[in-house]
Amino acid sequence: MKESQRKAMFARMSGLKRLGISDVSARFYAQKGVNPNDIKQKNFRQLQKQGIYLKYAEDNDHDGVKNVNDCQPLNHNKQGIIHDIKMGVLKKREEAAERKREAAQQNISDLKDELELRRSASNKELGVKQSEVAAKQRLAEQIRKEELTKNKLAKEESAVKKELKSYTWQGKAETEIKRRWNTPQSKKNRAKAVKIAKTGFKKLWRQIK
Repeated sequence: MKESQRKAMFARMSGLKRLGISDVSARFYAQKGVNPNDIKQKNFRQLQKQGIYLKYAEDNDHDGVKNVNDCQPLNHNKQGIIHDIKMGVLKKREEAAERKREAAQQNISDLKDELELRRSASNKELGVKQSEVAAKQRLAEQIRKEELTKNKLAKEESAVKKELKSYTWQGKAETEIKRRWNTPQSKKNRAKAVKIAKTGFKKLWRQIK
């Protein structure tokens, strides 16, 4: 095999491994001349027809969808119709929550304007009538309720955005980092590192003294 052919084969093998294919399979397919760019956009059955066999229950591109249900099992940016439906539902929930929050904010603004007008009118009068006081109290109570509604909608919107983010590649990576950070082994390693640092500092301090 010529040097240029060998380099081309290793380039194909590296590309195949980046798609989630094992080392052994990547070497085999690379030797057969399979180009990673040619298979990345293909579905499960198209890959089988090309002689590339993936396990049904595995998730080669690590996007949360099994190979058999994934529209492009070697492309982590495409998860199939089930994922698209979930993303669509979450997007609609996010938009609905945002519309409700904006409507609640507009109601608050309208109520505050009306309350200010009533206060201005009351200041021009010699005395404040009992009915006007009651009306202002009702408006103040409405504002309080609308504020609570807005806060509730804001929390709902935040929860939807968080859930939506969990379906993205970045969100999954952050979740995995947090999970590894809080594992017993990770905590044990950090405690050991602190202990070693303290011991080294004490030795250094004794030498300085």
